[in-house]
Amino acid sequence: MLTESDSATVSVLSRDCLLVRTAHCSVRPQGAQYLIYNTKTDELHLISALAAYLVELCNGLNSLGDLTQMFSAGSSDTEEVEARLSDFFLQLMARGVLEARPQ
Repeated sequence: MLTESDSATVSVLSRDCLLVRTAHCSVRPQGAQYLIYNTKTDELHLISALAAYLVELCNGLNSLGDLTQMFSAGSSDTEEVEARLSDFFLQLMARGVLEARPQ
């Protein structure tokens, strides 16, 4: 479930939305980093190994809340972790790499 500030731009992800990589994007190693290729837009994105791991976890089974819980283990600031993950996922959604689906 998405919260929209206007009809064109998603600005906030709901904690319970499921994240999934779009069918037209592929990820492959490129040296110490990873390359995402979007066949629909013909765009390339170079991301870190951690970012690639996050994208891999966006398999339609994990929500923003699940990933926040996973990555905030041992952290005292869960809200900060969620905000950073949300920002990252929103950037990938804007580039057509990820989609959010209701649970």
